[in-house]
Amino acid sequence: MSIQYGFCAVLMLWFLSPLGLRGQGSKPNESTVDLLQQPIQELTLKDQYFMDGIVKLDSLASGLGFSVEYILPSPEAPRPVDPRFTAKITAVTLSEALDWLCRLDPRYTWSRDGTTINVFPRASLEEKNYYFTRKLSNLVFRDERNAYHALPKILKPISSPKEAVITWSGVRDYQTPFNASLTNITVREALNRLIQHLSPTEGWMVTGNQEVMLLVVYDTITLRPPTSNAERP
Repeated sequence: MSIQYGFCAVLMLWFLSPLGLRGQGSKPNESTVDLLQQPIQELTLKDQYFMDGIVKLDSLASGLGFSVEYILPSPEAPRPVDPRFTAKITAVTLSEALDWLCRLDPRYTWSRDGTTINVFPRASLEEKNYYFTRKLSNLVFRDERNAYHALPKILKPISSPKEAVITWSGVRDYQTPFNASLTNITVREALNRLIQHLSPTEGWMVTGNQEVMLLVVYDTITLRPPTSNAERP
């Protein structure tokens, strides 16, 4: 497989779903604030992972998409072992449930960007060159018909020669063309805009390692967190 401009595309069919955190992102509009206040009657983990909790929130919440950035090890390092939790919270809002999950597994945090809840490594807040917070000074989309075809405009300018993003090429066409002129925007925010135009409840997920990242766009998350390093995608 050839890698050009740090962007590599392969055909993969995975279906996944929402995840949550708080930290960075665009200023929410009023409707998004209301969505974060929607009630969560109960969220229970029984010897389960943080991401199991995110999957459950996805099924309980409405009107929002969840995007997740897994902790990405260096190519030589072993993948981190995810802890399991047995805990329960009741009668909370969606934002309170997300805060609760991030207290259970403080390696992660969450942010809101319009209709997208982004879940990402807390340690990335201190990384100056973290991939998904690198800035794009000027990003223009004109009559984009498919999110997959628009991805190189985001990824190509900020990827180093050693970095590759492998993405699923089966993203469906937009119902209406995507047009936008964005300035001083992060990679994360740009990906959010691209996917939000598909649907406010769709999201994206990143696994892999720091040099070869797998980017998956999904409607509903069905992939369970791996139970061992060998099982992790």
